[in-house]
Amino acid sequence: MTPGSNVCVALVIILITCLTGEAQAVKERRNEKHPPPTGIELRTGHGRSPVMTGTNFALPPGVETLNGLTSDEAVAIALWNNGALHTDLAALGLARADLIEAGLLRNPIAQLVLPIGPFTQFEGLLNLPFELFWQRKRRIAFAETEISRIARSLEQTVLNLTRDVRTSYSDLQFAIDRSRLANEALAISSEIERLTSIRLKAGDIGEIEAMPIRQDLGLTRQQAERARQDIIVAHDKLRGLIGMKLGDQDFKLEPVKDGTEQGDLRSLAMGIDGLLRLSTESRPELRAAELAIESATRRAKWEQSRIFTLSGLLNIKQGEGLGFSPRPGTLIELPVFNRNQG
Repeated sequence: MTPGSNVCVALVIILITCLTGEAQAVKERRNEKHPPPTGIELRTGHGRSPVMTGTNFALPPGVETLNGLTSDEAVAIALWNNGALHTDLAALGLARADLIEAGLLRNPIAQLVLPIGPFTQFEGLLNLPFELFWQRKRRIAFAETEISRIARSLEQTVLNLTRDVRTSYSDLQFAIDRSRLANEALAISSEIERLTSIRLKAGDIGEIEAMPIRQDLGLTRQQAERARQDIIVAHDKLRGLIGMKLGDQDFKLEPVKDGTEQGDLRSLAMGIDGLLRLSTESRPELRAAELAIESATRRAKWEQSRIFTLSGLLNIKQGEGLGFSPRPGTLIELPVFNRNQG
């Protein structure tokens, strides 16, 4: 074989090695049965649904809405069914597809001229893309940084959803307690108004003295009705956050336990500076912003590498009066007009 053909054979072997290594890495990722917990699971204690539920409402394993819904169970249901979260997850799936596409190699192009008719010479042309040696690495680096940015942004979305669900859960509990107190106040006001009416009939008091009692009863009745409406509003808000729609099964909250639990007061002892330092270290949206800058930088490097496009050629001829003769060559795109200015 000629030195030129040896070089082409070596380049083909390198391409096959790259493809084999990429396929093995994909196979190892697919065979991973127990992946490590995600940042969402570490921060919230819950994960999303393993499959997209679409428009059907589903409950996580071990969660029952009719035996008393806790705040943690409400968060778990929201991570499984919240529509906005599933929309953001679709963006993460597209980023993963971009990462897979970034690692793919451009297919070689083969041109064959068959010895048909008066032509008795076979001719073949094999085009091998060489630009992958300096473009593929940068393209993968950009795709990996972009998927990390989207994942961090998604983590912040989950934290916001968790916060909103817990706040809405507390609002519903507060509305229920306020309605209970309002009903008790209504019962007391009704009893006072009944006794006042008896005294009025007996002549113990006059109409002027009874009028404020009746007005207080009307005001208390309005407050009790408003408290009942607040329960409906808070209930519907929580249903919307956890992904329940009309026709889905309803829920009831877990009864409030007697006594108060001692909260974690370590953050209060840290001071303002400590809280600011902790927030800058743990907030996912800040890391997402840093990754966005890094992603833009890596994309700029990738775009700069696309200025030059180089392909290897292997021309093979064989026929009457001509033995097997491979001849290597190159195909270069001259960046005269288009230098990827954008």
